[in-house]
Amino acid sequence: NGYNRIQFANVVISRIDVAKWKSVEERNNILGKAYFHRANVYYRMVHQYGDCPLVLEEIKEPKLDFYSCTRESILRKCKKDLEFAAQWVYEACPIGDINKAAVNHLLTKVNLALCEFDAAVASASAVINDGKHALMTTRFGSYKNDPTHDVTWDLHQEENKALAENTESIWLFVC
Repeated sequence: NGYNRIQFANVVISRIDVAKWKSVEERNNILGKAYFHRANVYYRMVHQYGDCPLVLEEIKEPKLDFYSCTRESILRKCKKDLEFAAQWVYEACPIGDINKAAVNHLLTKVNLALCEFDAAVASASAVINDGKHALMTTRFGSYKNDPTHDVTWDLHQEENKALAENTESIWLFVC
């Protein structure tokens, strides 16, 4: 399943210049989102399996000669792609779409996995200081007046996750 998602991202990446774009910003926003999706899958795969095949191009015909790359080399490629995405992906977007905060959050996780702690602080700070995200400290949502619960409980209620007042939500995918 992960490699199917990687293939979808690779199709976008390899065909990015086939489409006509209104601006370089629009093109690079879409390219950055494809990089995010690919990096997100690889981040999860290297933590579940360790070394695995690194596929960076669209596969157009049967291929049987895959070989594994090291976990670190895959994470370094993810970091490079996410740094590009962090420059170009838009800050604001509809629910479910990738935004700059989601990119920086994943970049933080990659930086931590690479033991690059100063870089992790910088990418985490980009989310913390963006003016849109903050830890919830007060009750909110449908049950905010219920004295038997607290703000942590509020955060985990399905109907509260997509509320605009939930400033902890970074990347929300609603099915």
